[in-house]
Amino acid sequence: MSERADDGKSTDEGSGGLGGMLLMIGVLDLLLLGLAAYTFSLGEPTAGTGILALALVLTGIDLFLYRRGSF
Repeated sequence: MSERADDGKSTDEGSGGLGGMLLMIGVLDLLLLGLAAYTFSLGEPTAGTGILALALVLTGIDLFLYRRGSF
């Protein structure tokens, strides 16, 4: 349920917003890191490197949004 804070902004703790998106990106990032480790263990360095690169890009986006702190 939305409530009004003293400064007039709506505070809705149940909506998630950017915090929920950060959590979702973080979970996806962990899954991709696990998948990259698995593909490396199968002997597929090219696929593992691509998945690892995608995971690192998602980590960068996650950290950028977190440091921006607009949530």
